[in-house]
Amino acid sequence: MNNIREKVYLDLKEIKRKKESYKKYSSSFKSAFSIILPSLILIIIFQFFIGIARVKGSSMNNTLYEGDFVLFNRLTNNYKYEDVIVAKKSDENKFIIKRIIGLPNDTINIKDGYVILNGVKISENKYTLDGTTQLQNRTFPITLSENEYFLLGDNRALSLDSRSIETGNIKKNQILGKVFFISRLFK
Repeated sequence: MNNIREKVYLDLKEIKRKKESYKKYSSSFKSAFSIILPSLILIIIFQFFIGIARVKGSSMNNTLYEGDFVLFNRLTNNYKYEDVIVAKKSDENKFIIKRIIGLPNDTINIKDGYVILNGVKISENKYTLDGTTQLQNRTFPITLSENEYFLLGDNRALSLDSRSIETGNIKKNQILGKVFFISRLFK
């Protein structure tokens, strides 16, 4: 009878030890899972749905400033006039943040400091620094093809944009997304 009690006691002691060990590992697993799962969700969100970019330079002053962070919607496929977008330059591995001025099939002209869109002079005083646009090294007027966009920086004097041969028109597949949030917290 003593052997049975001793055996039961040892079995209970082993069960208790295993239970404590399980609790320890279970707690560790829960802690790791509580870190890994949210991290994985954030990685998926920022890889496929939302992008983040940092503004370099002053080509988008007074809308965006050097050091600003922007979040952009990667799922947007419907771009409109005046949308601020993030795009990849075709000839380089560089990203640009500019404003859409011309949509596919539009004709753009720059004359006497003004942008003329499809024959109509547009007012850009609400987002440009001085409301005027000077030529760079492209010949105007330009008619965009079916999948091209014409982009300009808001600080026209310092922006390398679709007015230049270096940047040119941007194709739809080069657009990464539309800016929807600006942060100046980390300046």
